[in-house]
Amino acid sequence: MTDPGFTTPARDLVTRDTVFVDLDDSLRVAARLLWEHDVGLLVVGTAERAEGVLSERDVSGAVAVGLDLDATSVREAMADAVVTAAAADPAYDLALQMLDRGIRHLPVTDDGRVVGVVSLRDLIRPLVVGALTSKPSEAS
Repeated sequence: MTDPGFTTPARDLVTRDTVFVDLDDSLRVAARLLWEHDVGLLVVGTAERAEGVLSERDVSGAVAVGLDLDATSVREAMADAVVTAAAADPAYDLALQMLDRGIRHLPVTDDGRVVGVVSLRDLIRPLVVGALTSKPSEAS
């Protein structure tokens, strides 16, 4: 059977530049970055030192509970346990990690440095394309 994209390395799944936000930026600044860059996750800190992540769900959750987006910092709303994938990790491992943890984005690291973010959409693309272009195994 032909591999329908399950072994594609994480580095090859990254489709856009990583967007970073500072710890002390307001949630309004973060929301604007998410919207302007059309991404679902911001990495908090720098490529060399990711201190957390902030997802669109974190921001919408803050809105839902009535937090002031101008007065609330990224630090107050972010997830500080950063779950990452190594650049060489295969798509299959990323998919399992996302399913097991209930997350939709994974920062990708290479030598401890953030080199991108893989979303569920990024992950699905090669799997679907691979499945559609692979030849079905012949029946015996």
